[in-house]
Amino acid sequence: MKLIPKWYDLKKIGDTKFVNSMYIWIFLVPFLAKAFEYISVEKFDFFIFQQMVPISTSLPFSWVMFYFCALSLALGKLIYIIRCPKIIKDHPTYQSFLDEGKKLKQLHNYSDDISFNWEGLLENVSRKLSKLQSEKQVGMDTNAAYYSNLSIEDPLHYFWPIHESAETKYLIHRIGCFTLFLIGFALFGIVVIQNTIAVIHFVIK
Repeated sequence: MKLIPKWYDLKKIGDTKFVNSMYIWIFLVPFLAKAFEYISVEKFDFFIFQQMVPISTSLPFSWVMFYFCALSLALGKLIYIIRCPKIIKDHPTYQSFLDEGKKLKQLHNYSDDISFNWEGLLENVSRKLSKLQSEKQVGMDTNAAYYSNLSIEDPLHYFWPIHESAETKYLIHRIGCFTLFLIGFALFGIVVIQNTIAVIHFVIK
C-alpha cells in the first residue's frame, strides 16, 4: 500500500523535535489535574496592568487535547520502537553501515531479524556476480563495467536487498504507527486552529 509510509519515513517523523517535545504533556496534565482536585475555588483573579485576569483552576481544553496528542504520538513511537526492523533503526544509509565497520555477519543478523531469505540472497548474489565477472572479462558492454567491486564479500551486494525488504515489513504495524501519528498531529492542529480563532475574535472584538 503506497499510502502507508515505509519504516524509514516513520522513523523521520518519530525523531522530529516536535514529537519528542510533546511527551512532557503525558506527565504534566495528570499531575495538574490531581493538584487541582485540592483547590476548592473555581478560579483566581489576578490584576496585571490594572486589568483583572481570571485564572481557572480547571484543566483548559487545550491541555486535555495536548495530553491525548502526546499520548497518540507516544504510542505511535512505541510501535516503531518495538516493530521497526533493526537495520532501519541502525542504518538509514549504506554509508552509516560502512562507517561503523560492519560486515556480512551483521547483515546476516539483520536478515534474520526480518526473516529474510539469506541463503537465497547469497545464491542470487553469487550467480549475478559470476555472470557480471564473465561478461566483464570478455568485454561485453553490460552493467559489469559499472561494478568497481565484484567480490562476493562486498556488503553492498547484500545491504540494499535486505534494507528494501525491511522498509515494507509488518504492514499492520506500519498502519497503526502512522494512524497514531496522524491522530496526534490532528489533535495538535485542532488546538492551533481554536487558538487562532480565539485570537482573531479577541482582536476584532
